[in-house]
Amino acid sequence: MAGMDAGWRTRKSLAAAVLIVLSACVLPSGCAPHRRGRLSAVDAPPPPARERIATSPARDTHHPPRGRPEIDRTQSPADQVCAIALSFLGTPYRYGGVTPEGFDCSGLVRYVYQEVGVDLPRTAYGQSRSGGATTLRTMLRGDLIFFRIDRNVISHVGIYVGKGEFVHAPGSGKYIRTDSIDNPWWRRRVQTVRRVLQAPRLAG
Repeated sequence: MAGMDAGWRTRKSLAAAVLIVLSACVLPSGCAPHRRGRLSAVDAPPPPARERIATSPARDTHHPPRGRPEIDRTQSPADQVCAIALSFLGTPYRYGGVTPEGFDCSGLVRYVYQEVGVDLPRTAYGQSRSGGATTLRTMLRGDLIFFRIDRNVISHVGIYVGKGEFVHAPGSGKYIRTDSIDNPWWRRRVQTVRRVLQAPRLAG
């Protein structure tokens, strides 16, 4: 009887050992990420291309949109650009926005310039290659100011409206507003200034 018990225990131990070996061979060890390790740069999806959000010191009191005024088409194109841009003060920022319902920075610029018959690229980077280069010292109303918010990549744009002020759509949760180009936060991030409209001729 004792021999039978010993044999039964031996067979039971062998069966358990076989099950352990089979489990090790068939069942996966750990979850998939642990087996593969960290995703490589090739495996990881690329980050979405988008304009950077401007996170400047804010003068961002919300004023409801004042409504779009009648534009005096006898004015110069630059004055028309400034008037249209200023009419959107208080309009909410909207990522990807290209209508008066809401704009992102380059959407605002493109819309405003289309109103005076100038078709610009959709992105801030594309717009930065339009027109001709000028400088902060020589810029005129209607010129475009491009900023590098992150590293040296052009990712933000505003419209210069005179007296050191530019109009822009600063970022999520904010509203179209004016800021001073003399604000050190903005000034040190200027990458380039472009003149898309022909400069007015001086009398005399």
